[in-house]
Amino acid sequence: MKLLDRIKREIARFLDRLRPAPVEDAENERTPDIYDGEQSPSAPPAPPIRWTCGGFDGSRAVETPDAQVGGVKMDAKGMTYKWTAGGCEALGAVSPRDYSHTVACAFYWDGSGWVGGKFDWVSTSRTSRDFANIKDGYHGWSWRAFVDAERRAFCIVSADGKRRTNLAEAGK
Repeated sequence: MKLLDRIKREIARFLDRLRPAPVEDAENERTPDIYDGEQSPSAPPAPPIRWTCGGFDGSRAVETPDAQVGGVKMDAKGMTYKWTAGGCEALGAVSPRDYSHTVACAFYWDGSGWVGGKFDWVSTSRTSRDFANIKDGYHGWSWRAFVDAERRAFCIVSADGKRRTNLAEAGK
């Protein structure tokens, strides 16, 4: 009986990951107050982050200093990054290999703000991702807009949408 209950729980977790998170309408879209680290009170407002791709709304996620990324490099095939503080465990993952509690999010600069969202699940132990889902147009992604953008950025968000890393811009 325990095995059957475990299998049911695993199937339920799997199905939950397949369901897209509800996306709020543009009128209720919130832009975070933090952009790539702390802002001083005299700093200009952070550029807006529009969560329009990937079927996941991370707009309410609050940046945590316990999980920070940097050294982001992107090309047409994929990306790499480094943990500068913590890891996915600070966002809810139960181990370095647990990818079921955190999502990888990418963004491109459209001239007025960051556009993007979820493109894959991620764990602390894997610091590289391919862009297959973006290329395939996963939940509204435009490969052409992403790959042609002069600026791109990356962050990781807890699957419940409550916490995230900094938004780290990819180096040139």
